[in-house]
Amino acid sequence: MGLPRSGTTWLGKILDSHPDTFYSHEPDSAVPFRGIPLMVEADSASEYESALRGEVERMQSVRTVRVVGKLPIFPKRHSARLPVWLRAQELLVWKGLARVFGEPNVPRHVAGGPSRDARWVWKSIESTGRLGAIARLFPSARIVFVIRHPCGVAASILRGEEDMKFSAGPSSEDRGFFELLARTGVARSRGLTVERFFAMSAIERIAWRWALLNEKTLHELSGLPNCRVVRYEDLCDRPIEVSRDLLAFAHLDWADQTHAFVSSSTAREDGSYYGVFKDPREAANKWRKTLPQEAIETILHVAGQTDSGRLFVDSESSESSTKKP
Repeated sequence: MGLPRSGTTWLGKILDSHPDTFYSHEPDSAVPFRGIPLMVEADSASEYESALRGEVERMQSVRTVRVVGKLPIFPKRHSARLPVWLRAQELLVWKGLARVFGEPNVPRHVAGGPSRDARWVWKSIESTGRLGAIARLFPSARIVFVIRHPCGVAASILRGEEDMKFSAGPSSEDRGFFELLARTGVARSRGLTVERFFAMSAIERIAWRWALLNEKTLHELSGLPNCRVVRYEDLCDRPIEVSRDLLAFAHLDWADQTHAFVSSSTAREDGSYYGVFKDPREAANKWRKTLPQEAIETILHVAGQTDSGRLFVDSESSESSTKKP
């Protein structure tokens, strides 16, 4: 899990490339949770225990094209018995049907499904605000939280908005979300209200959204043995090493086809906004060429006030000082 534009899709597909996993791509975005707010404080986990357990279980059964048809697809040792090329052809048919008839469930012989022999991988950008509660309710789960440099996230969001990739409009104008964010403990401790948020510039709101959501999650996952935090930039810098470590954390071996996917996904650029094939170091640092200096300074100033931001701002300061004559 992680915030949007944090590298969750690439990491999700790395885990999907293992022959003993079943991958669900953002089922909680396709079929939203019922009766559970986007923001749940970790100490309120027991209040939502029954509902959260039911909704997480429901996510495993979602097999719409959007959820199980995210390319590329990989050979599996479990329930998806069809050859990969045939599964891909059938998925194209189902994608065509979905455009006409909505999102029906893809048959199990095409999509596969959770089984005793497969680890379920749930990739999400929707449930970050609930992650502390989920981690406590599912101690046997292995949770990987991805966090990306705030300038990288901001630059990617701004690019997506400019290219009209999001149907909901600019995230900085989502008043309902900022109302929820203002009720969190991390926002209240800083006296941040909806009124204060909307007195800020759009880039400040994007920065605070990044800083507070990541801060909340890092605090709530701290000390939990079933959770691992990974910086997107570290994954980009050492993709094989970090991927191997995360699979070991998830009790999965290092499979040949996972090695092949990590190698191929970092060897070429497909140019797609949501694509997983790109030069990772270029992707991690693209914001340095595209964000105006004033925006960078604003984002770093906001992020530097939080523990989540200090994962990056301290290294930026150190890097800047070494460049001085």
